[in-house]
Amino acid sequence: MNSPNPRTIVIIVSLSSFAFLLGVITGYLSRPVHKDSSETLLDKLNRDGDRRLFEQFKEYVDTEYIDKVIRELTRRPGLAGTPQQKQNAEYIRDLWHQQGLKAEIVQYKVLLSYPKGNHTNKVSLYDASGSELFTSKPHEKPLVDEETPEEVVQPFNAYSPNGFVKGDLVYVNYGRAEDFERLNEAGINVSGKIAIARYGKIFRGNKVKFAEDNGAIGIILYSDPADYNTPGDERYFPGGMWLPGSGVQRGNVVVVKGDQSTQGYPSTNYSYRPDEEEISKQFPSIPCHPIGYDDAYFLLSSLVFGEVWQDWQGRLNFTYHITGLVDNRTVLMDIQNENVYRPIYNVIAKISGTIEADRAVIFGCHRDAWVYGAVDPISGTSILMETARIFAKSYSSGWRPRRSIVICSWDAEEYGLVGSYEWVEDNMKWLQNEAVTYVNFDSAISGNFTFSSRTVPLLHDAVYKATMALPSPYNSSLTLYQDWRSKSDSRSELPEPKIQPIGAGSDHTPFIALAGIPSTYSKYTGYIIDGKVISTDTYPLYHTRYEQYELVKMIDPGYTLAKTITLFHCELIRELVDARILPLNVRTYAAVIALNIRRLEKLRADFTENNVEYNELLASIERLKTAASIFHQKIVNLDHSNPLQVRMINDKLQSVERAFIVPEGLPLRPMYRHLLQSPSGLNYYGGTGFPGLEDLLELPNSNPQKWPQIRKHVTILTHSMYSLATVLEKD
Repeated sequence: MNSPNPRTIVIIVSLSSFAFLLGVITGYLSRPVHKDSSETLLDKLNRDGDRRLFEQFKEYVDTEYIDKVIRELTRRPGLAGTPQQKQNAEYIRDLWHQQGLKAEIVQYKVLLSYPKGNHTNKVSLYDASGSELFTSKPHEKPLVDEETPEEVVQPFNAYSPNGFVKGDLVYVNYGRAEDFERLNEAGINVSGKIAIARYGKIFRGNKVKFAEDNGAIGIILYSDPADYNTPGDERYFPGGMWLPGSGVQRGNVVVVKGDQSTQGYPSTNYSYRPDEEEISKQFPSIPCHPIGYDDAYFLLSSLVFGEVWQDWQGRLNFTYHITGLVDNRTVLMDIQNENVYRPIYNVIAKISGTIEADRAVIFGCHRDAWVYGAVDPISGTSILMETARIFAKSYSSGWRPRRSIVICSWDAEEYGLVGSYEWVEDNMKWLQNEAVTYVNFDSAISGNFTFSSRTVPLLHDAVYKATMALPSPYNSSLTLYQDWRSKSDSRSELPEPKIQPIGAGSDHTPFIALAGIPSTYSKYTGYIIDGKVISTDTYPLYHTRYEQYELVKMIDPGYTLAKTITLFHCELIRELVDARILPLNVRTYAAVIALNIRRLEKLRADFTENNVEYNELLASIERLKTAASIFHQKIVNLDHSNPLQVRMINDKLQSVERAFIVPEGLPLRPMYRHLLQSPSGLNYYGGTGFPGLEDLLELPNSNPQKWPQIRKHVTILTHSMYSLATVLEKD
């Protein structure tokens, strides 16, 4: 008898070992998790989320608790870096502890900006002899009783450099790139002058940068009645929601976010920090200061040269002019700010998952404000707190989430998303490995007209599905989705309500633009006043002293909208946490990419002329579309009873956004690393299809590096499309 050859022996041993291992695994998976439960671990692995939990959420939601949180957090100003912010952090931590949540305060020491000492920042107007004709008011007029009015910080723009500058004035409309371009085409020179721009349309920091790029020596920002009031309606706060003439919008002016002293790394006790001179290079080089429209009246009415174009006319009661102060008057800006290191406090709570504890759905909202911040951010914080309370109560009632939940209260968002940036940088490796999504709550009740959403394409379907699950707050016969759709400005051929690109401007930014974590940010916007829909760029009292508790009660008197947006977030997060297959749609992402590339078709001849591999980019997008469709079909045909296959699919879905993260960042803005979901270079608040490519296309053709950089960046874009397609194609 022939003895078996060694290869046969190896095969027999291997098969025996495999059979034994399979038996062990099967036995383990089949064992009861608890002695008193018949549900096995395999049963749990194969269990879908229970949609009946949403009915429980409806019973749990408590608008009195929402009101309690808003009242408490708007009693005193919530400026970052002040003792009050530490107390607010402890208040939130203690509430979460009472509800059974594990919560901790995470502290960072960061560089913040304040008006210097007892100095009053101001803008003044002088006649030809040097006599002062006007000086801006140092504070907004208190209009309701305030518990600690001395804590209200004077109007200022954070991180504005100091300056004592004097010169002629030039009106630059909204201070956008196209506004300065129009002035240049008209032969009006901004260089050596002080610019004055109205708030709105784009991020204030972009206004400052464009003024600086055009040679201005300073810039004044104000809120024009055309953008922050409505004609014929004089119901100014506290009699209504409109902005009084003394109201001033505060805000930061930096385009690089996070702690300014530790860019790219967390602000820990071991972090290297450059010296003050090096850090100052990140800030604008010209002073910036905000004023109210009562003060702006004196400046703008003194201009006499060049009647403005019709679309530049504001609603102060005179004809606006562009430049040339009457009688040789001059404007003086006297700005003295200081940058100081202060502690900030994030509060982080967690509910551990029972099946996929190593996968986390994160939601958060900042709680700091320039003054009282009733809308921004406390309306969002109150809904965050109610959502957290509902999940904590569900947990105590026996619900166990499939994935982990992380709940975050951020500090110092108003200074450039500082708290969230530092935490993301501090936890980058863990987040990129385990984070599924981030849901942002900021300014949740910004208006009372319609639901709106800024969301990455992967999450479009999840947002739509959640809005289909609950009724409209205005018409119970309609779903929230149907009400949203009826009010959407979406093109008529699209059946879904319009979702805006994610953009930036709130705490979702480091998650998506730095770490590649799918993010969404939904809220109520627009106004219905006396049955009429009022369109405003933002809510009129934004970042002013008058954004107080009373404002939220005007917008949402019975907290009907607050209840709706709470339930929306509960259902969205429940689906993200409990769905066996992550509700992320790659086909939607590929379709949006294809739509965005078509908008660049007008540049095809320029690409060809400059040897850009544009056709290869188009081919890579087509391959991605095909791969996404095939991958979607894999999900449809998936054996859902096989937890290993489910996990493999989810891991691929979780890797989609990471495929577009490049360590070197965008060509002109390396602090933003997502090739597709970084903010626009022309407007930090807005999103765009291909932000890095569009940055480069804005460069003048005289720049010798323009087309070489475009060729390189198109290569990187093409590679990312092919790489993601390969991930989706592989078994």
